[in-house]
Amino acid sequence: MGLGFTQADVVGADSEQVTELFYLFPINDKINIKPDLQFISSPSGDKSVSDLLIFTLRLTAQF
Repeated sequence: MGLGFTQADVVGADSEQVTELFYLFPINDKINIKPDLQFISSPSGDKSVSDLLIFTLRLTAQF
């Protein structure tokens, strides 16, 4: 499980902040699933754009 925070200063705009929460679910010794939830405040440094809540699902496999 992990939690991350990133802030990017955008030239000519405000900063963008991203908070991320993820967890790694091992399926077996070579395959993992990682759901990820991100909250993005001021996308592209533009406060007139609504904040975003994004869910992604990543599948990784080792060969």
